[in-house]
Amino acid sequence: MNLTAYLEQIAGELQQELACLLPDTNTDSPLTAAMRYSVFNGGKRLRPALFCSTVTALGSDYHPLLPYAAAIEMIHCYSLIHDDLPAMDNDDLRRGQPTCHIVYGEDMAILAGDALLTLAAEILSRPLADIPADRQLAAAKEIMSGAGDMVKGQALEIAAANKNINIDLLTKIYRGKTAALFQAAALGAACLTGATAKQKEELTNYCLELGLAFQITDDILDIKGDEKVVGKRVGSDLKNDKLTFVSIMGCDAAAIEAANAAKRAVASLASWGKEADILRAYPDFFVHRDH
Repeated sequence: MNLTAYLEQIAGELQQELACLLPDTNTDSPLTAAMRYSVFNGGKRLRPALFCSTVTALGSDYHPLLPYAAAIEMIHCYSLIHDDLPAMDNDDLRRGQPTCHIVYGEDMAILAGDALLTLAAEILSRPLADIPADRQLAAAKEIMSGAGDMVKGQALEIAAANKNINIDLLTKIYRGKTAALFQAAALGAACLTGATAKQKEELTNYCLELGLAFQITDDILDIKGDEKVVGKRVGSDLKNDKLTFVSIMGCDAAAIEAANAAKRAVASLASWGKEADILRAYPDFFVHRDH
């Protein structure tokens, strides 16, 4: 399966959805400008794409559910705005462009993140045609719960700074700050499509390993990546004295850990049919990406 072409297709469809859902550009509001700048500043749209792929794997059409995919991307973009702030990672470059706080100031960047999260929650509360209300409620709960777990993972990372961190604790951090939103996307899709409890459990296991593979690869790219390709400053983990799989075990061993997590992710879907091939393509894509 050509996952790159699929992601480009989803990104194009999502672009139109986001343009309709975000505040109108005709206003002179710097808040609106900061929100749109951060959302339309590139990105692979991986989390909403995973949402759409899960809907497809479960035998449904994702197009009527694109507002949920857009809400997931807004949550992701809000997290990036706040992650880049001086109080967090203090990054001045994101997706090859100046970060939101560099362009609009720290105060407006904080508010833009807040506004994106709030708008996402509001979108998740809107009724969808032909989807039972109980499914929508369950999906919204999964997505917002995942957003909360992402924050808890970030908080755990901050609290663990300058302390002895072992691989078990680091894995817990990664499953919060990174895997949680992947899991929210997949389980949100599962709720909307009426997936079984077994399917939800398998998706949970899949996303935990997928997020781990993604974040370890991020660690490696922070050391070995090309800044022009990655689109952000490399070496920021070292600059911030952040403990990662790479800092603990080195790039080669970390790459093996990422590959093993990718294999476990695919194995989680062993009972699924060919309709899940799109989901099986993500883990390998994640560990072999260059940005």
